[in-house]
Amino acid sequence: MAGAKGGKSGQQESTEFHEAFEKVRVCVQVIDDKKGESIVVLDTRRATFIDYLVIATVQSGRQLKAIADEIDRALKRCGRPARGIEGTPKSGWILLDAGDFVVHLFLPQTRAYYDLEMLWGDVPRIDVAAIFVTRHVS
Repeated sequence: MAGAKGGKSGQQESTEFHEAFEKVRVCVQVIDDKKGESIVVLDTRRATFIDYLVIATVQSGRQLKAIADEIDRALKRCGRPARGIEGTPKSGWILLDAGDFVVHLFLPQTRAYYDLEMLWGDVPRIDVAAIFVTRHVS
């Protein structure tokens, strides 16, 4: 039976889903540990070719760079480094493309300007608190 993405089997799709979600959890943990704020995880599996969008706010360019660098290191430790990193602290927005998901780190005014949550308002949100609970229970 063909799966939703490129004719993959249900088993392959399920394994890839769990791998992607585990990487999302790692990124959310990094953002939280580094004092990122207003973390949102959107489930975009039915809307686009990526599985998730992770969006967070940081308070300075220095923090923006530090979190992006630590996410990049964490993804490398998971064996799946970011495919690309775009943006700079000066721009107020750094995007990390992890293949299955994308992480957007914003300064507050930049996040408000682009308002990705409104743009993706029709996709489900994942409870970030549940990500931490799931991680500690499994």
